[in-house]
Amino acid sequence: MTVDEHELRERLESDDDGVVEATLHEHFHPVPRAPLTYDWCPVVEEHADHDDDWVRRLIGVANAAERRLRVRRFRWRRRNHPDWPIILCEGDSWVAHPQLRDLTDHLLDEDRFQFNVWAMGAAGDCLDDMAREREQEHALDVLDASALLLSGGGNDLIHGFEALDAIEELASDPVQQALDTIDPFMSAVMCSMQTVLEGVRARAPELPIVVHGYDYLRVAKEGKGKYLGPHLDPMGITDDEQRRFLIKRLVDRFNEDLVVVGGRVPGVHVVDLRGMATDKWHDEIHPKKDGFEVMAAKIGQTLQRVIAAD
Repeated sequence: MTVDEHELRERLESDDDGVVEATLHEHFHPVPRAPLTYDWCPVVEEHADHDDDWVRRLIGVANAAERRLRVRRFRWRRRNHPDWPIILCEGDSWVAHPQLRDLTDHLLDEDRFQFNVWAMGAAGDCLDDMAREREQEHALDVLDASALLLSGGGNDLIHGFEALDAIEELASDPVQQALDTIDPFMSAVMCSMQTVLEGVRARAPELPIVVHGYDYLRVAKEGKGKYLGPHLDPMGITDDEQRRFLIKRLVDRFNEDLVVVGGRVPGVHVVDLRGMATDKWHDEIHPKKDGFEVMAAKIGQTLQRVIAAD
């Protein structure tokens, strides 16, 4: 069914969240505009007769509608629960996925957590950008937050996988070669993480900061996947056991280094999510909604504990 621009705008600018969500999912779909970054784009079949300017206008309206949804959800909860603590949530697609019920969705919508969550994350966010732009610090100037939840580093490491594509001569041990190639990106991630944490701590000396690591990502089988597998196939790392070994080494190091970096900044609490999603994976790097649910429960418990102790 074709819907004209005026009608779509009316629906997306509606005060009824149900109407906005239904319109997004019926007439748009999230598509990547860069690695791990999404826009809500009109369904092509419905709008094939419209030009690029029309499509760009609708993308802007749809993306703005999604941002308003989370703002309204926050305001609704705060209006109904003014005594619940405010959690500032910043980070990547683990807290801002356009298709999945991510960590923020569970913390924002479920009464068992008793939080008012201000969501400022975005799919595709890199720690390097957070360190440079410092939006989380600016938000603390205007938001009476009781804690910060920070999710980041995975997108930065994707660039490490992309660096594998530039390898011209393969070593006798391609797994170790891949680990060595990604190593400087891991170091850079931790430098950015420390910069972000120190910036927040300087701005808010007593604010509890909760940061999480990642679970063991599920690299796809040879010839499949779009985030990790395509960078391993050309290196001959095609055996499932080799692929799992490489991912385990990287994820373990990320979590271990995160504990070290977090320990350098007072008031930082690191949540270990390894092994929690089990087989609940949507794709190579994102759990399904029930995977995020069990992770959100652990993060929520940590937030409740550190806020109570503050």
